[in-house]
Amino acid sequence: GIPDCLQFNNADQNTEAYIQMTNAMSPNGYRSNDTMTIRNIELYPENEIYIFNRWSQTVFETKNYGSNGNVFEGRHQFTKRILPVGTYFYIFTYKNKNGLIVKRKGYLYINN
Repeated sequence: GIPDCLQFNNADQNTEAYIQMTNAMSPNGYRSNDTMTIRNIELYPENEIYIFNRWSQTVFETKNYGSNGNVFEGRHQFTKRILPVGTYFYIFTYKNKNGLIVKRKGYLYINN
């Protein structure tokens, strides 16, 4: 079926589904935790994410995360190299059910 990174919990249709973001991944090819998981993302297609390293250099950015295999796999977006082990940071924005823009910030630990 559906990859774990795109699977959603069965939220009540009358309430806003909670966005759950993992804060660790291991892109080692074992198919477990190989991508950054954002649960319920398919309910909020108008989204944008920026992932950057400790020097504030953007390593990945996209709109509509999760659509058409559009996910972060622990590789630099342009060089395609696997990123070194360490802590990365993200800024994630999405439009909620009321049309308001919600911004979330956090970290993501990459371990190979």
